[in-house]
This record gives sequence, structure tokens and C-alpha cells, in this order.
Amino acid sequence: MNLVGGREADRALWRLGQTVARKVVRHALRVARKPALVAAKSNAQSMVGGEMGALLSKNVQIKPYKRQTKGSYGLSVQMKPDIPGFVDQNAKDERNYIPFAIEFGHDDVAAIPFMRQAADTAQPQAEKIFRRELAKGIIKATRGK
Repeated sequence: MNLVGGREADRALWRLGQTVARKVVRHALRVARKPALVAAKSNAQSMVGGEMGALLSKNVQIKPYKRQTKGSYGLSVQMKPDIPGFVDQNAKDERNYIPFAIEFGHDDVAAIPFMRQAADTAQPQAEKIFRRELAKGIIKATRGK
């Protein structure tokens, strides 16, 4: 089977059935997101550095989107929630989320866009990996049929 475009992939997934197609797509998405995860962890160590860079790197994860519509899937590279070292409370009882402040900057401190840069640099590679893994998954699922 040679998958060139979206129509062919869609037809092949349709023939697999909903349960098997969902497994194939989710696996391909997870594998395709790994380069962005690795790049985000590396950028946190190199661009931010120090204890905060190590904490950021340790707590980056791949997390599924909440389902927006039936049959839609998605994964994102983001920070783990509820990490005590990520929330800062100032004298006015205002809470600040430190990874957001690092990524987008705050007050007079410049932004260090370690997550955005990882996403931008890993996107072309992720698309190639997704296509490859989707084709491999469909072929594996249809073997013997």
C-alpha cells in the first residue's frame, strides 16, 4: 500500500474500523511528537539553564488534547500540572506561573521561548514521522487480511 495523500490514508483507516484506526492514529501521533519533546527538554537545559532549566526539562510531557469533537485526536508537548516549584506568590497574593513567565517574558525580563522554538524546529520532522508511522500502522493492521 502506497499512501501519498490524505484521501488514501482516510480510506485505508476507514476500512480498518474505528477501534483499530484510532489505535493506529494515536500511536503515530505519539511517535511524531517525540522530537518536539526531546527538543523542549534540551532547550530548557541549554536556554534556561540552572535549577529552573533542570526542573522545566524534568516536567515536560506529551499530553492528549481533550476531545473537541467525536473522532478528533491530538497530542501536545506541555508542562506537567501542579508542580510546586512552578508557582510563585508575591507580596500582593498574586500567583505567577513561572514557565509561562519564562516562555513569554515578564516585566523587564526578556522571553526565553524554549517551547515555541522546539515546536517550530520539530514540526517538519514530526510530519514526516507521522506519515511514516501511519503507513506502517495501516500495513501492520491489514497484514493477513
